[in-house]
Amino acid sequence: MSWGKLLFPPRHYEENVMSFLERLLSKIERFSHFQGLAVRWLILPLIFVLNYEIIARFVFNAPTDWAYDLTYFSYGALYMLGGAYTLLVDEHVRIEFLYMKFPKRTKSIVDIMGYLIFFFPIVIAYIVYGIGYTWESYHLQECAKESIWAPIIWPYKAVIPITAILLFLQGFAHFMRRILELKKGNTHE
Repeated sequence: MSWGKLLFPPRHYEENVMSFLERLLSKIERFSHFQGLAVRWLILPLIFVLNYEIIARFVFNAPTDWAYDLTYFSYGALYMLGGAYTLLVDEHVRIEFLYMKFPKRTKSIVDIMGYLIFFFPIVIAYIVYGIGYTWESYHLQECAKESIWAPIIWPYKAVIPITAILLFLQGFAHFMRRILELKKGNTHE
């Protein structure tokens, strides 16, 4: 193969790459959607544990040792694991008083810069440090010190890198969609 074909591939190569990229981004977005719908079911054990504790504590005067920890773990996992889905449906908090006035092309450029400067470095740090944090907790068989029940907490800490990986995937899809919008010129309002 000549250098010319490597540097300037024929048009159908670019179309194949774009087609592959579109399929990949669609799969990531479908996964984020499915994962978000699956995570929402964590609300059921949360509600069950809270109601059980209320009845045990106030009706039978027999509070549990474990309800606080399970509630804490369930709510934390629900909140964190819902992040990728929230990003997919574009519901994260942003300061929009200026952003909403920008033309679509400027919004895409601002999004791309935001991902490069803030999002990816922070999410990658959460992945790296979260894995280390979880591994250390697993290795030590760390238990919750504030609790009478004292459950092991590495599974709860594992939610940090899992959430970061899910956010990274959805952030990558969102980032690439903005680049494709600019490339295709689909930035007119």
